[in-house]
Formats: sequence, structure tokens, C-alpha cells
Amino acid sequence: MQADATDKRKYILEGPGAFVCADFAEAVHNNAEAAGIRAGGVGLAFEGTNDGHALNAFETTDKGLIYIDCTNSGITGSRDASRNWDSIAYVEKGKKYGVLPIERVLAAEYDFYPFEYAFYTDCDNAWQEYETKLKAYNVEVERYNEACVNKVFITGSSEAQKMLTWKEEIQNAKRELESLKAKAGDRWVESEYSSYLVKSVNIHW
Repeated sequence: MQADATDKRKYILEGPGAFVCADFAEAVHNNAEAAGIRAGGVGLAFEGTNDGHALNAFETTDKGLIYIDCTNSGITGSRDASRNWDSIAYVEKGKKYGVLPIERVLAAEYDFYPFEYAFYTDCDNAWQEYETKLKAYNVEVERYNEACVNKVFITGSSEAQKMLTWKEEIQNAKRELESLKAKAGDRWVESEYSSYLVKSVNIHW
């Protein structure tokens, strides 16, 4: 996918220059086929909306069937050419549509697990936990800093020991955040369809 520059194109929702998910999927399909790679076009329908979504499927020899969404879930506006906007898509009927940055998935240590829906669920849970704990961590750091302002603590005193214990707790919380961030990934990508459950999956080869 890194040799395919379709993901760098601008997502344009309407007008004479419209270029939406179906156009992205078609371009990826045509480029892959021209390179001798068999590619499928995928159409998704969702519960609770008449909108659908298009992406691509590839039957790989080592990872099985994988889905690629190069629209990065319909993000509009200019795209940073230095960033890879391709995402691995996680598609299962009855579950929400998920996407993860392709570099996050390829960096995983396991063979098949990163391409299974459970991997997306683990990353999703880790990211939500990270965001919740990050807010609490920032509040605690601010409280600690305020408690240190214009204060002198005598070594060995109960107050000094209390501050040391507090500092250690904050450092432990920071390490936990770093661990969660490593599991969740450097950035999170939410599809505009992530609030919907997948109703049907149609693959055209």
C-alpha cells in the first residue's frame, strides 16, 4: 500500500470534482490490478443509517483476508503528504466498523492477531482507558505542583514523606500511561461510521 498514493488524494464530498470513498476504493483496485495484485471492492451497509461505505479487500498468503481503507474514514481537507493515510479496516457483521493506522498494525509483534477484530477491540479499549487516565493524571500533576509552590519540605518530616509518596504515585501513573499508549498506538483514527454496526458486507472480486 505504501507504493500506492491514492490515500494522498483529497476527499471531496460533492460537486463536479467529487472524490469519495467509492472513488478511493476504485483507484486502489485499479492500481493493484495493474501491478498484478488481485484486489476486491467492498461495500458496507450499516444499521441505523442509509449511508454506505466502500473500501478494498485483499486475500493474502500469510495474513488471510484483510481490508484496507485508504480514505482514512472520509477525513476532509488537505492531507499531509508525509503521513500514510492507509488504514487496516476491521469488519464483522453486528460489530462497529473499526480502522487502525496501517503502521500501527504492521508494528505489532504477532502474526495473525493484529488483523483480527479482537486486536482492534483491545486497541480501542486501551485508547479509551488512556484518555480517561490521562485526564486524571493531568489533574493530579496540577494538584501536586500547586502543593509545592512556595513550600520547603524538611527531609525526614512526615510532610516531606507524604510528598515523596505522592510523587511516586504520579510517576507510576505516568508509566502506566506510557504502557497504555504503546498498546493503543501513537494516534487514534475513528471512522465516521464507527458509531454504527455493520449490517452487511459485499465483496466484489
